[in-house]
Amino acid sequence: MLKLIYEKLGPEKSAALINWHSLTGCNTTGHIQQKGKRGSFTAFLDARPAVVAAIADLGVGGAEPSAEVVQGCEEFLCALFCPKYLHITQANALRWHLFKLLKPDQAVDKLPPTPGAWLEHIQRAQLQANIWFQDLVLHPTTLDPLTLGCMAERQ
Repeated sequence: MLKLIYEKLGPEKSAALINWHSLTGCNTTGHIQQKGKRGSFTAFLDARPAVVAAIADLGVGGAEPSAEVVQGCEEFLCALFCPKYLHITQANALRWHLFKLLKPDQAVDKLPPTPGAWLEHIQRAQLQANIWFQDLVLHPTTLDPLTLGCMAERQ
């Protein structure tokens, strides 16, 4: 079964699939409001190669995701909220466009998250992907969750 999935997706998307799961919501990263896995997977299948490469690079390298990873993940997240007739790749531009389309009786909760919220989400996906990336390492290097979009819970 896995071989069939690999053959259908191809090597690039197969390599990015686990990080796509982290980015689109898992137990540790939270989910994307109003967006399910099915629609997110369709957007993943339609994503440009540079976006797939950015998702594949989550968890690799230093503690912070690279600028290319952030840009590619932001473009992917924009694709989840962008109307089919548009191609907007930056969160600010997408929020502004969708804000202008709001009807007077609609609240801003219909808008996608702010760029800052998406950055924190991408950072949490970076943290989770880094943990999964080291699954076979005997003594993995753990990143500081407090620098990657997580908050300490007070008791």
